[in-house]
Amino acid sequence: MENQYSGTEALHGTLRRWTALVAPATGLAIMFAAAPAAAQTAAAPGTTAQGTTAQGATGQDKPADVAELVVSASRITQAGFDAPTPTTVISQELLERQAQPNIFTAIAQLPSLQGNSGTNVNNFNTSTGATGLSALNLRGLGTFRTLVLLDSQRIVPSNVSNIVDVSLLPQLLIQRVDVVTGGASASFGSDAVAGVVNFITNKRFEGFKANILGTITTYGDNPGGTVQAAYGGSAAGGRLHFSVSGEYFYSKGIVPGGLPGGLPVNGRRVDFQNSTANRGLTGTAPGQAQLVRLTDGAQSILRAQNGLITSGPLMGTGFGVGGVPFQFQYGGSGVPNFNGSLASDGTVNGCVAAVCDASVRGTIRGPESSAGGNPAIDGAIDRIVAYGRLSYEITDRIEVYGTVNLADVRTNTQPVSGTPYTGLRARCDNAFLDPSILARCNAAGITEFRFATWSENNNEYLDVVNDRKMRRFVIGTEGSADVFGTDWKFDAYFQLGRSSTDVTVRNNVLTALYRAAFDATRLTPGGPIVCRSEAARAAGCLPFNVFGDVQNPIEAFRWFSPESGSQSKSRQEQDAAGLVINGQPFALPAGNVSVAFGADWRRESYAVTGDPYGAGIANSPFNEEFPANPLLGVNGANWFAGNFANGSGEYNATDLFFEAGIPVFDGNSVGKLDLNAGIRATNYSTSGWVTTWKIGGTWDTPLDGLRLRAVRSRDIRAPNLSDLFTAPVTVNAGVLDRLNNNNNVQVNERNLGNPLLTPEIGSNLGVGAVYSPAFVPGLRLSFDYFKITLNDAIQNLSNQQIIDTCQIEGNQTFCGPNNFQLTGVTGSNNPPYVNRRPFNVASLTTRGFDIEA
Repeated sequence: MENQYSGTEALHGTLRRWTALVAPATGLAIMFAAAPAAAQTAAAPGTTAQGTTAQGATGQDKPADVAELVVSASRITQAGFDAPTPTTVISQELLERQAQPNIFTAIAQLPSLQGNSGTNVNNFNTSTGATGLSALNLRGLGTFRTLVLLDSQRIVPSNVSNIVDVSLLPQLLIQRVDVVTGGASASFGSDAVAGVVNFITNKRFEGFKANILGTITTYGDNPGGTVQAAYGGSAAGGRLHFSVSGEYFYSKGIVPGGLPGGLPVNGRRVDFQNSTANRGLTGTAPGQAQLVRLTDGAQSILRAQNGLITSGPLMGTGFGVGGVPFQFQYGGSGVPNFNGSLASDGTVNGCVAAVCDASVRGTIRGPESSAGGNPAIDGAIDRIVAYGRLSYEITDRIEVYGTVNLADVRTNTQPVSGTPYTGLRARCDNAFLDPSILARCNAAGITEFRFATWSENNNEYLDVVNDRKMRRFVIGTEGSADVFGTDWKFDAYFQLGRSSTDVTVRNNVLTALYRAAFDATRLTPGGPIVCRSEAARAAGCLPFNVFGDVQNPIEAFRWFSPESGSQSKSRQEQDAAGLVINGQPFALPAGNVSVAFGADWRRESYAVTGDPYGAGIANSPFNEEFPANPLLGVNGANWFAGNFANGSGEYNATDLFFEAGIPVFDGNSVGKLDLNAGIRATNYSTSGWVTTWKIGGTWDTPLDGLRLRAVRSRDIRAPNLSDLFTAPVTVNAGVLDRLNNNNNVQVNERNLGNPLLTPEIGSNLGVGAVYSPAFVPGLRLSFDYFKITLNDAIQNLSNQQIIDTCQIEGNQTFCGPNNFQLTGVTGSNNPPYVNRRPFNVASLTTRGFDIEA
């Protein structure tokens, strides 16, 4: 099934045909530019008095015509002061030269940005709403610990986890990107534990420029294209300035689904290629590697493409074309190990975790394959972004401005190639089973068996669609005024930001109805096959065959997989205001003292609504799209995946900050030493007052071109809306019961918020050197050591960690029904479950070196 969106397919078709004509295997970029060089602002791209460019290290000089330079390492704007925090500045020229389809993929290549989240990440996260987010991650500490700004102003988040979707920003008018690779909470507030990524727009752009880009992969899939245009000008004698930009981007995405050892099927990439098996922490013996590389065509032992009996005397029986049974080949040295328990899945000896190496089996095709389970390699994405800025100089020293940023991003992805079901109870007299199965059951003295399958649902794969919108409006004023003989600069703004995310999981399965549909019988000998349950038949159940490579009527599939899919509608609001004042109130023998002070305020809130099958009828009543069904639980969590609950939350924060740049000495014999110090006090409505600070300095030594720098800071990240108030989202997961032969148990993973969380406290240390000798023009080298330690880190233990902490370590805090239950029936009102909440339980430390030349 191709990825499609109603209402945009015609445009997609045009773009795909254009891409097929003009895009070579490695991509094609066509640039149009009519913007005069004079349109650049004073802060020229790639030039900074306190940062490093993407091409080199910290520059110590500025162009002669630059009177002021604003770089995101500090709130101080005077060019005479050089901040000690390393800052990489990526110029517009470099961004254009990379010819990437969007600015996210361009800057995500920086080594300091690790573990970024794009359309090829989070594709298993059906229920979180994070699928398709283009989010940046400094130092690998998490996307929610990187503060993303636009012109040093807050941006309304695109997700309850406080993540900003970079793809929603006006990319063609980005003049440069400042990446502050160190804690910056004292300067810019919470969430800057790992640093800041500040997108700076060209506020004086004049002229016209456009960009057209077409891409396609080496394998001939994932076609895409970008069309961008921007126009700017001035009027009223140069006092009125305006600029507008718009863009459209499309990428089809890459989905898996081919069989191991074979060619892609229906344009899908092959499953289980370059597979890695994870032994797990408790299953890894001393001296062993936890991650084990397997050959292509690795074989899952948990389920098979067309059905596999996973426990009991018939364990290892698979089903092929027409439901004909055969002995399943696990691969490698895998040998089924029937442990005598019919109530749980059996194990397989000779395999790694739940995966067997297929190398001894050669090419695997057809019913022996366990193909399935891999998420999309890259999700499909549609992006439409519009941006406008209007400013007017009411006096020679004061300007007022307003900006509008409108964006609509749609992504869709395939979380798994099929719907994985383990632990299904199948009766031996199921009307769809081959008669030989019933005979073998009778001989073994059993009436049922455990069964697992990758149900591909008549080639209707799970498809997660995210429709993300942003509406951001900013008004502000900036300028300067003379107060008691000192020239003070000011910048004040107010942002009204609104974002929404509508999630639909298409071809999702209502678990209880699925179980009723495959439990089939004949009411009379030779009669038609029907659903065994009378209540299911009364509710319209049609029998569905899951045994073998068979085709079912679409009506039978749609009974337990309604076209509506599971749904979530979330709304996020951020109102923010800020004021910063800069000046040089007095001088010392070594130069002017620079200060910056001001205040920030913001209010964050969110609300999410799920469908009644996922959230429960008490929260979301039944309607025409989601009619009542007596087989479904009234408390929700009925879907296989994407059980969205209702929730809401709000907090506000007020900040006061002060920063100073102090010149200590300046002379030919001793060089030039500047100190930088800042402090910020923040009052959170949820956790009270917290203080952050920083102190650092730069020393331009007497040696030609050698600068030393160091900074120490205390940073914080306050718990976000997701940490505090997340709706109880339920997803499907598998765990090992350590007290029951490590049996695999399918559980409902319930993700909950914790309103008792306190802010994370970070300690940041940076020490470095910059060398830029005059005798080698253009040469800039930098070497920086960094160490970030985060205490009281907010973490979610994994499902298995919660169970192991109780069952293996004996920590009773994690035992009991408030944490997990491994008995019960999935899809009923009493399912197996694990409750996951965030806690201030961990410390994180990352350290390393940044080397640039």
